[in-house]
Amino acid sequence: MEAIKQIIDGNILSSVMDLPSSFLNRKIEILAYPMEEKIASGLAVMEKHKKYLEKKPTPVLGCAKGKMWFADDFDAPLEGFEEYM
Repeated sequence: MEAIKQIIDGNILSSVMDLPSSFLNRKIEILAYPMEEKIASGLAVMEKHKKYLEKKPTPVLGCAKGKMWFADDFDAPLEGFEEYM
């Protein structure tokens, strides 16, 4: 199997792909291998649907109000644990 090894500046690579900030301003070693057709087509489908896969719900403050409660004796000592208190 063929492979390509390249050392590239992290700032240049960040213009092509998302990189963690710790990779910027550093030299990055890149290894590239040819991909099997099945894998390539699967990745193309994943990339197409990426925005749906990464979509996270927006948290809404107070959305669980009234859905949770604590028993009146929540802080009361538990039976059998007196010696640990």
